[in-house]
Amino acid sequence: MSVALLLAEPGKDFELNDDTVTPGLIGFAVFVGLCVAVFFLARSMNKRIKNIDLPREADLRQRDWERVRADSEPADPEPVDETAPAEDAPEEKVPRE
Repeated sequence: MSVALLLAEPGKDFELNDDTVTPGLIGFAVFVGLCVAVFFLARSMNKRIKNIDLPREADLRQRDWERVRADSEPADPEPVDETAPAEDAPEEKVPRE
C-alpha cells in the first residue's frame, strides 16, 4: 500500500505488518548509496596506506646497532704516546703468589 492511498482514505484503519511497512525504493537507494560511499572510502584508504613510507625491520635493527656502537666508542679519543713513560699514572700492584 502506498502512502498516497493511505492519506486519501484517512478513516480507514490498517494493520502494520511486514507486508504494509517496507523500506521501498528510497530505502534501497540509501542503502546502495552507502555501499558505494564505503567502497570509495576503502579504496582511498588503501591508496593512502600504501604511500606511507615505513622503515623495514632490518633498517631499524641496523640503526639500533649503529647507535649502540656510537655510544660505546669514546667521542674524541686522545692520542697516546706509548714511547714516553707515564709519570702521572699510578703504579699497579701485582699480588705475589
